[in-house]
Amino acid sequence: EGSLKTACSASDAMTLQYFEESDDVKAAFGNDLTEKQWDDISEIKTVYTDVLFAAPLVSYNIANPLLREMLSEMETEDREFSFLCGHDSNIACVLTCLKTEDYELPMTIVKKTPIGVKLVLSKWKAADGGEYWDADLVYQTTGQLRNADILSDEDHPAVYDLDFAGLEQNSDGMYKAEDMRNRFEAI
Repeated sequence: EGSLKTACSASDAMTLQYFEESDDVKAAFGNDLTEKQWDDISEIKTVYTDVLFAAPLVSYNIANPLLREMLSEMETEDREFSFLCGHDSNIACVLTCLKTEDYELPMTIVKKTPIGVKLVLSKWKAADGGEYWDADLVYQTTGQLRNADILSDEDHPAVYDLDFAGLEQNSDGMYKAEDMRNRFEAI
């Protein structure tokens, strides 16, 4: 309850209006807003999400069952694909628990958890037998959402490589599987 929740509701409604209305002035209810102003409007929802779900103590309690399931899926022998579905709040909690470095996603007015964002974890095996994990956020850009683009090989979603505090990436931008396992198990 309170002013932050009200501001978040207004921010969410305006952001959705912006994605659904191709005319910028109509999307802004008759106002001519800059992209920076749309970023600022969207930031209100990000702050609200951070307050509710990204505080470390809160996120550890909320995300723990999901993180255990994610690790189980990543560790299942011969698993080729798993899909776990959630919300922006799940992404915020999980990324806080995994100690993701602060980031701002490019090409979107929603800088942390845009509509339809996916956290993609993948396992890789090196020629020397070493195991690695990659972690990315995959999302549609603001333009793709506003234009209702059908994604394809030519018009693919944006991919943002995540960095984790205290973990070192190899030359391919991946993390040792053991380091990622330890990060998940520490929660």
